[in-house]
Amino acid sequence: VFLETEQGRRVLRQVLGWGHLLKSHLVRMPRPIDPYTILSLEGERNLALHIFSVMLVEPPKQPDKQTTTVSKEE
Repeated sequence: VFLETEQGRRVLRQVLGWGHLLKSHLVRMPRPIDPYTILSLEGERNLALHIFSVMLVEPPKQPDKQTTTVSKEE
């Protein structure tokens, strides 16, 4: 859905940019390191990585009809 329009691609780039996919949070972090800041940044990065990985996977085709049967046991 995101890749079909220029606006969608721009939104996707912005969301992935917020996730800091290509940045290490510890390199320029002021000392002493605040663990809450690191956890927040890593949470943002984790969400962006999840969105990115979902984009790379082709979803499975949905079956046309139900393939399992339910048996009635009395």
